[in-house]
Amino acid sequence: KKEYLRARLREKFFARCKSSRPRVLILGFGTQGGGVGAARFFCRLGYDVVVTDVKPRKDFVSSIAALRGCKNIHYIFGGHRVSDIQQADLIVKNPGVPETSPYIIKARSLGKTITNDGAIFLEVVPRERLIGVTGTKGKTTTTLLIKHLLGNDAVAVGVPGVSFFDYFYERREPRFVVAEFSSFDLEYARTSPSIAVMTSLFPDHLNRYKSFAEYARVKMNIMRYQ
Repeated sequence: KKEYLRARLREKFFARCKSSRPRVLILGFGTQGGGVGAARFFCRLGYDVVVTDVKPRKDFVSSIAALRGCKNIHYIFGGHRVSDIQQADLIVKNPGVPETSPYIIKARSLGKTITNDGAIFLEVVPRERLIGVTGTKGKTTTTLLIKHLLGNDAVAVGVPGVSFFDYFYERREPRFVVAEFSSFDLEYARTSPSIAVMTSLFPDHLNRYKSFAEYARVKMNIMRYQ
């Protein structure tokens, strides 16, 4: 599985990287443990991982503890650094980091590849296995209900407390992967699951998006590339 993942990631995200050991920057660790899954995923693939966040180290004690066995992760707390942006082969942006961040603007000016957990997951999971669920309300309930109906043939990821990347540590390959996607998860999506579910759609997160139309456009990424 590791060789498949490395090959797929190189095709989709590291095509321009000349090193056999790409450098991944997790921009924003997230106090809810959101960056842990991505950091563990890339670490286990043997990549060099740098994790940065503007908050102090004391806010991430449990997250760091969860990654204790990952030796090739370097942590920077109390701020992001331009040097880390410059050296990164891939930037995995936490949802809490806005598009207007000067570090994201700098990364774009340098031509860096920027993505997020949801987009990476969509690119590497066999899409014929994938059932994606989004919506303004009802995402988690619907995701867990579908998983329940499918029983042992399915796993659920992307729900609160379960990283997208947890799928890759399943001992048995499930027939179906049921994944919950927020609008933030879908912002960088350039592929869609074979089955897409939209539970509801009405104005939300308008502090993040310029209009309801923009919010709806992002949500539609779950089916746009089917």
